[in-house]
Amino acid sequence: MLRGLLVSLLFIGLAIYSLSNSTMAVFTDTETASGTFAVGTMDFRYRVSQDGGLHWGEWQNGSTASFNLPRLRRGQNGTVIYQIENLGTVDALLDLRNVVVVDYENGCKKREKKVDTTCDNPGAGQGELGATLLVTVMMGNTPVYNGPLNGFSGDYNINKPLPGNSTIEVEMTIDWFLPSLLVGPENVNDDDDDDDDDDDGPARDIIEGDSTAVSFRFELIQA
Repeated sequence: MLRGLLVSLLFIGLAIYSLSNSTMAVFTDTETASGTFAVGTMDFRYRVSQDGGLHWGEWQNGSTASFNLPRLRRGQNGTVIYQIENLGTVDALLDLRNVVVVDYENGCKKREKKVDTTCDNPGAGQGELGATLLVTVMMGNTPVYNGPLNGFSGDYNINKPLPGNSTIEVEMTIDWFLPSLLVGPENVNDDDDDDDDDDDGPARDIIEGDSTAVSFRFELIQA
């Protein structure tokens, strides 16, 4: 009787041990993990309106921006608007770089010759329009420049936020005004009639026929 009891107890112990092993196996698990590093992109586009936003040009990719406003008259004013959009995935800051203003004489008509001694054509650097035309430049609601156009030059660290992966646009506005009054000794209000000059008249304006070219570069830097 005793031998039989010991054998039975031994079998029960082995059965319990085996059950314990199978329970541990049920709660065993593994998972696979991985990671990726990718660099974001920086890209932008712009478009321009020469009439304060009534009409827009095509969206363009690039960094050099220009516009053309021919046949201005004294007393006129208007607004040029640039819209800049960040096409990339990285948040960026927008700056204005390499602003250059060059005045051109474009020759002189008979009336202008009476008050202007620099009449080369195109006469780069000889014109007077840049000193007469007044501009106010804003980047969004941030003031950039206010004064005669020929003083608008160099680099402007504006740091205007332009988020990536969004449709948010930043507008740069250039409000311009060409004063109607002829001021300064270079302009003559005179209606004399002492020669046979068909171009003679009540005003001889030194900016007549002049033009001014403005170039600048938008620059995005990582925020």
